Amino acid sequence: NKSSGAEAFVKDLRKKFGDLAKDFDEQEINMFSISAEMTRHYKSMRKKMQETIMGLQEKIGETKDQLEAEKKRCQEELDKKDAIIKQKDEEIEEMKRRMKDMALEFKLMLQETLAGMNEKIEITAKGIEKNRSAMLDQDNSAILQPFMTATT
Repeated sequence: NKSSGAEAFVKDLRKKFGDLAKDFDEQEINMFSISAEMTRHYKSMRKKMQETIMGLQEKIGETKDQLEAEKKRCQEELDKKDAIIKQKDEEIEEMKRRMKDMALEFKLMLQETLAGMNEKIEITAKGIEKNRSAMLDQDNSAILQPFMTATT
């Protein structure tokens, strides 16, 4: 009976070995399936990430282009404003120069007018003095006339 007990034991071991081999095969298939699913999921995530990165890089490029265009526009505006300021400064300087010239011309005109008026005043004053002397001489002659005829 030893042999039938050994046979039963061997049979039982073979059954257990078969069950273990079957479980092992199922686990291997299951692991392969999980691994394949994880690989597929990883590749999908990687592809999405690469697409996102490329999209963001495009946005960065567009944003940089917009920024450069805006910087250029701002610089052009600054250059225009600087040119206007320079032009206005030159106009102010020209007006200041004209005002100086006009002030000098006005000063010279006033000096000429004053000199002319002084000359006229002197001439008038000499004329008045001459007339006054002549009048005084006439008045003195008229007053002295009776005395002069009496002595002669």
